[in-house]
Amino acid sequence: MQSLSPDEHRDLSKRLNAARGYLELAMPMEAWDELEQIDPEKRGTFEVLKVRIDICRALGKWELMLELATKLSKAEPREFKHTDDLAHALRRLKGIEEADVILSRQLVNDPDNAFVIYKLGCLEFLRFGMDVARPTLQRAFTLDSSLKGVALEDPDLRGFWEGMCAPSAED
Repeated sequence: MQSLSPDEHRDLSKRLNAARGYLELAMPMEAWDELEQIDPEKRGTFEVLKVRIDICRALGKWELMLELATKLSKAEPREFKHTDDLAHALRRLKGIEEADVILSRQLVNDPDNAFVIYKLGCLEFLRFGMDVARPTLQRAFTLDSSLKGVALEDPDLRGFWEGMCAPSAED
């Protein structure tokens, strides 16, 4: 794609910001419509695709999310968000085991990535329950204490916090 003129760049930025704003207001269809106003030749930019993935997540468009996340993860393999998006789409389409494979592969490349460990802990909680997930999630929280706040809002961890207060099987 050719470089953008200042006016084209300004228009693209305006559309992307508007789409992000609609997402923050839980208005994904309006966000989608905003991206559709972008010149078709510019809709394939990484910036647009990243916002499109967030819209797909909000709308439950898992096949398209998988396609876009696959494209972005190949283009920017070190960008963890793409791996997370890929794992999320795979989880919705094919199950937790598929997401686990993607995240476990990422952990090999980045063994101290607290967010990868956290996401794997969430999957462990969903698959196997508290006793299995507890050490993984505690490791993630030790590496990055801000993940506790994320976990409080994470729908995958409903019930986890009540279990953290209860004694584990080893206690």
